[in-house]
Amino acid sequence: MTTGRPQSELKKVSSSPSPPTESPPTEQSSSNRGPNTIKINDVFQHSEGTTRTVERIFGQGVLSDFYKQVEKLLTDSSELDQTILARFRERIYQKIEEFLLALVNLLENDGLPTTKEIENLIQALNLAYKWYLGHEPQLDSTDPNDLIAQFKKIFFLSSQDNLDKIILPVLVLLNKVKRWLIVSPDQYAQSLLTDDFEESNLVHIIKMMLIFRHLQEIVNLTEEELEILGIVTILHDLPETVVGDFSQGENYKDSDTFVKILTLFRNIEALVFPTLLAQLKSNMTYQKFLELYQGYENRLQPKEVYNTKDLIYLLVRLLDKLDSLVTVITLEVLDPKELLQTPGYFDRGHSSYLEKSINNFLRTLEEYAQGAQKSEKFAGKQAELNTHLTNLIARIIQLLESQYNARLAKADKNKTVKITITNILELITQILGDNRNRFVTIRPFVIQTISSLNPEDPYDKVIKWLGY
Repeated sequence: MTTGRPQSELKKVSSSPSPPTESPPTEQSSSNRGPNTIKINDVFQHSEGTTRTVERIFGQGVLSDFYKQVEKLLTDSSELDQTILARFRERIYQKIEEFLLALVNLLENDGLPTTKEIENLIQALNLAYKWYLGHEPQLDSTDPNDLIAQFKKIFFLSSQDNLDKIILPVLVLLNKVKRWLIVSPDQYAQSLLTDDFEESNLVHIIKMMLIFRHLQEIVNLTEEELEILGIVTILHDLPETVVGDFSQGENYKDSDTFVKILTLFRNIEALVFPTLLAQLKSNMTYQKFLELYQGYENRLQPKEVYNTKDLIYLLVRLLDKLDSLVTVITLEVLDPKELLQTPGYFDRGHSSYLEKSINNFLRTLEEYAQGAQKSEKFAGKQAELNTHLTNLIARIIQLLESQYNARLAKADKNKTVKITITNILELITQILGDNRNRFVTIRPFVIQTISSLNPEDPYDKVIKWLGY
């Protein structure tokens, strides 16, 4: 996700690291394209050696087909502002080229990261662990074997010896994707939140696993199921290693442009698996993992009965959105000033970004609860399911409270914090009340949990919000 402060406060920070080679050749504006548009043929000429090397992995012509489909999507978006589209095109091709160069460098080094990449992996690991109390590995060994052992422990992969040669390359690629990152004013979008916060996808997935540790006793998975959870967590944002990430915080003048750019990005991202990554299925090493990724992508397809893997896919998505919510709560506490030059952004004592994050979290919690209702695990066991959901939601709310308190303790004592944990819980309750048809399954469990944790909040106020 990409965030930052209003344009007047931004530092000149690039939206992504500069590639190891010069930028791809560009052309000037034409009737169909904006200025500085990258020609698809120029990309191939510029990276001819890289392309040949990569296509030995994916297959001859696969990369060319991927490029052409990406270019078609970009060309078909001519109704967009040409300056924005040109910068977006440059961004996409730059990220693809960075992926190719990183992949080739790893291949040439027999899958071993460079010294700098190992340092970055250690930095990401230690940064992630600082978010949650009681988890402080402070790993400083640069021995790749020590890193492999540490990461396999985090993701419950101790018995997966076939991952030893590929786990570090995959994590290196994930660490190059910036989930939260300042974007400078001269880039394609303005920024919204702090200018001193940066997080990679690797930090994000480690945080997801640390969150799971808080829920592990409630979810109660077998060793084999834990390994599936760990693998799916690593893979769930895999296409972003190729095309980068997109943030709900990106600002494009108006909501219509934002929706069009977001749709364009999602369409490009959707090409990565079927066009590129799926070609690896002929390799037995990757086949199992790609099947798990495909299962995750298909998690919302209607099913009569959900098996354990289906529930794990829904759980991974829940962890994904729960981490985002914890991050946004932290930003609300540590930088609670008005962050966006839009009237009403903090009128209710919180940001619209917090509302989005809560909505996304509740949506994934509802999806998990509905899946559990139809699962083999809880078939004919309604009382057991009710207990499971009650305990899971209570543990999540407790996690949010502990994270809020931990961040509040580190907040600037001279700065007035506008948001309180009570405000956050009230907002969750209000959103549930305003969207009764969306959160049918979880609403009574969440309301009951919040009420029991906050006896000072009158229950009749909750009932009133729900319209009873």
